Amino acid sequence: MIDPCVYDQMEVPESFCAGKVDFYHSPGPYDAMSIASSILEYYDEHQLGPLVLVGYSAGGVIAMAAACQAPEKVKGLLLSNTGPCTIGHGDVNLPQRILEQWNDQDFRNSFIDRCFSRPVPPFLRLRLEEYINTIQCQAAHDLSKSLRQLDLREPLRRVDCPVVIAHGIDDKTRTLAHAQMIMDSIPHAKLRPIPGGHTIMVENKAGWQAALDELLVDVAERSAV
Repeated sequence: MIDPCVYDQMEVPESFCAGKVDFYHSPGPYDAMSIASSILEYYDEHQLGPLVLVGYSAGGVIAMAAACQAPEKVKGLLLSNTGPCTIGHGDVNLPQRILEQWNDQDFRNSFIDRCFSRPVPPFLRLRLEEYINTIQCQAAHDLSKSLRQLDLREPLRRVDCPVVIAHGIDDKTRTLAHAQMIMDSIPHAKLRPIPGGHTIMVENKAGWQAALDELLVDVAERSAV
C-alpha cells in the first residue's frame, strides 16, 4: 500500500527503459499471481526486450511469481525485503485489520511507520497518505490475503536468471530469515544486506542503487552471451 513514488530515485543505464507498475489502479483481480500474470501479458503485448523485475514487499512477491510463471521471459530480479512465503512475517493479521480498520488514521499511520526504520519526512508521509486514499479496501485486502496463502519456495527453483537480494537489515516485518528463504530456493542469488528498513530504496538509496547496478551488469552480460 506504498506509493510507487518510492522508486522515483531509481537510476538505470541508457540501454534500459524503466517503468513503474501501479497494480492497485489496474482492473484487477488483485491477488499476487493474477497481478504477475497481468505484468507478463503487458510484456507480451508490447513486445518488450529482456525483462528485469524490481520489487519489494508485496511487489517482490509479485516479481517472484512472474518469474515462476514465465522463467524464460524474466531475465533478472532485484528483490528487497520480501519473501517466498509469510512464515515468520511480522504482520500476520494485516488482511483482517485492513477490513476492520481501513478508515482509521491510526491504522494507516502505523502501517506507514512500520515500512520505515526512522521517522518519515513530512512531505513523503503526505504523499503516502494520499496514495492510500486512492486504493480500494477490498483490493488491498485481496492482495494481502493472497500473500499469506502463497508459498513460492518450490516454484522458485525453476528461476535461473540473475537475482540480487538488496535487503534492509533493520526491517522488523521481513527479516533476513525471509531473504535466506529465497537463497535456499535460488542458490545462485546474491544477498546484499543493507543498513535500513523495509522501504530500503528510500532509506539507503546508495546501497540499494549499487545492488540494482550489479544486477543490471549481470543481466547485460548474460544477454550478450
